Amino acid sequence: MSLFCADAFLSPLEIEAAVTRALAEDLGRAGDVSSIATIPENAKAKASVVARKAGTIAGLPVA
Repeated sequence: MSLFCADAFLSPLEIEAAVTRALAEDLGRAGDVSSIATIPENAKAKASVVARKAGTIAGLPVA
């Protein structure tokens, strides 16, 4: 990973590890268990994502 966020106080390796863990949790063997249990397979949705602050995801200064 060549991306480095100086304000994040995390090394590129720590950022990569956090992203890898998050993806494994959501995309693991069983998929996203919560979504599978609560959202019908044929459901469709439309959404807009609006950031309150640039470069902040879930309270973390890593984008």
